[in-house]
Amino acid sequence: QQELERLCDRLRLQSPAHRQSMEQQALEHLYRRLVRGGAAVLERYENQLRQQAEKLEMLSPLKILGRGYALVYQGEELVRRAEQVQPGDILRVQLAEGEITAEVKA
Repeated sequence: QQELERLCDRLRLQSPAHRQSMEQQALEHLYRRLVRGGAAVLERYENQLRQQAEKLEMLSPLKILGRGYALVYQGEELVRRAEQVQPGDILRVQLAEGEITAEVKA
């Protein structure tokens, strides 16, 4: 009787329905792993993108102007050194909000 039950159990384990059920469970497990892995990769790339965007924003000319800096132009040329201008020159000063015109005095 025990031998017959053992053989029946083995036969049941070898049945196509049982094998299909086992393969379906394995497939579902792999699918869950894929979804979790994909979400982790997506989150990592989102964090990297956010960090890069923050760095880029820190270097934005408008952000720099917002911190109190200004861009000074003589005509269309950006003034980088005091030696570029002479007394009497008219300069255009770009601020974070608007621009002004200034005359060099000394």
